[in-house]
Amino acid sequence: MFQDTGNKPPQGHVTDSKCKPDITAAFDDHWHDSTLWPCVRLAGEKASSGKSKEEQKRQAISYLHYLLLARPDLYVAQGMLISNKGVLFLLGIGGVGIRSVSATWKSSNLPKLMYAFIYRLYRSEHFADPSYVNVTPDVPKNSVKYTVRIAPPQTNTIDCPGFFPLFASSP
Repeated sequence: MFQDTGNKPPQGHVTDSKCKPDITAAFDDHWHDSTLWPCVRLAGEKASSGKSKEEQKRQAISYLHYLLLARPDLYVAQGMLISNKGVLFLLGIGGVGIRSVSATWKSSNLPKLMYAFIYRLYRSEHFADPSYVNVTPDVPKNSVKYTVRIAPPQTNTIDCPGFFPLFASSP
């Protein structure tokens, strides 16, 4: 589900980030009043007339940085910058950097790019660590719990629910 989140920052970020992506995507059952950063699957920005194209791109990229920090289960974070001219699709790859591709609203490639982008939100096998098999939001505590799958060699897999990441949000 894509939401226009406007001036409401997602809660539960490991750095207590108050950044406010204009658009966030999360699964329907992860939405409440808003959604928690560790449940966000895409963070996007709408271009504003008061900033240069480079400033807007830097801001959209910063959301990918925050998203990767909040999601230990992701190798790749997805984002976008939407303007009157088109869409800049962003992929933040942990330890590698940012990759981007753009398409104008009239581009014949736009539907294919949009489909591929949304497809990976639902089918994130290549973008996510497969040992994280479930994310359970704990809205009152502004956090999530993970179910981690341990697969020892030559034995059955073991699912361990209730993992809670520890971090220093304000060192």
